[in-house]
Amino acid sequence: ADERPAPSAALERSDHRMRSIHNTGRAARYATAALVLSLVVSAASVSGATASEKSEPFDPIITPVVVAPTVPVESVAESFAGTQDVIIQTDSTTTETLVRELEALGVSTTFEYDTVFSGVAATVTAQQLQGIRATIDDATIRPDGEAVLFDTRTQDDAPWNLDRTDQQNYTTGGSPASYTYPTSAGAGVTVYVIDTGFTRQNNELDGRVGVGVDFAGGDHGTPDDPSDDQSVRDCNGHGTHVAGTVAATTYGAAKLATIVPVRVFSCGGSTANSIIVSGVEWVIENRPLDAPVVINMSLGTIGGSVFIDQAVQQAIDLGITVVAAAGNGGADGVGDDACSWSFNSQGEFEGGTSPARVVDAITVGATGFGNYSETPAGSLQDIEHYFSNYGTC
Repeated sequence: ADERPAPSAALERSDHRMRSIHNTGRAARYATAALVLSLVVSAASVSGATASEKSEPFDPIITPVVVAPTVPVESVAESFAGTQDVIIQTDSTTTETLVRELEALGVSTTFEYDTVFSGVAATVTAQQLQGIRATIDDATIRPDGEAVLFDTRTQDDAPWNLDRTDQQNYTTGGSPASYTYPTSAGAGVTVYVIDTGFTRQNNELDGRVGVGVDFAGGDHGTPDDPSDDQSVRDCNGHGTHVAGTVAATTYGAAKLATIVPVRVFSCGGSTANSIIVSGVEWVIENRPLDAPVVINMSLGTIGGSVFIDQAVQQAIDLGITVVAAAGNGGADGVGDDACSWSFNSQGEFEGGTSPARVVDAITVGATGFGNYSETPAGSLQDIEHYFSNYGTC
């Protein structure tokens, strides 16, 4: 392992060394700087291509046996209290005739069908159901089952950022916080967290942490074992925090996703562009090809890096969803244009932020509370924090 002296600030700027842009101050603690929305992860769906097998030539002498698919038969309860909703279909008469027969039994229809089939939807009592069966011989009666867009679960008393994620408008003051998400919850999705590594601190991610890789090297958080240079142990804390925001049982957006730590930052939160590129390349080479993949990059350069941009674009072109932080400002800690060359508030020249400026990446800025309270109300939410980068790209 090389022991290189720390470069000067000027050298860092001139050769675009990476800097970990960490939130500081009380406001930052309540900002949504860590990423991967339910959105991205719980809605991602990528299928692997399957090669078609070459079929054997058909022998015309052999007659193939056609087996009809098994169709489950819905049953209507014959004895019940109150009413039940049903769909009634007829094969021998018109819908108009069916409606007249039902009206004679005291049954009112809610919908009538005469194009897709002859039938109606109705709400019936047990006595009316018996009357239909006794008088309308060709009636096929099935329950009017429930259809859902997707099955969901709701987490009550959710952290404010999760409560804010699953709805368009903020929760008004005094209203209970909750987070409603698809039951799938990111199951089957692998999220590669390119960051400071990961340290298991609780059971929030048990069974869902994949084998990662370390590109930062060095003795990191294991002083009793200086030879432990290949561990993904997080001696900074940022990567563990991001992994929790992505997929933790309590605090995560995608609660069933698998996390894979890709350690590219040292304990102090600095690295080189080349190491970031190596991390992205490792994900591309080691990702599953038959399941959705997400890369989370809660990091950024000051001045940008063409090589990081190219690596991220290559991952996206291969079908990987990349979510990146907009960045937390430049040298002055005040939000800058992440997309183009600009001067920051201290008059220093900055060239955008990578990978935030990659157009096809999903770049996320930081929001929070106007009064930095843990229990915001109304318009105090949805405040773009002063340190959050921005940009039209």
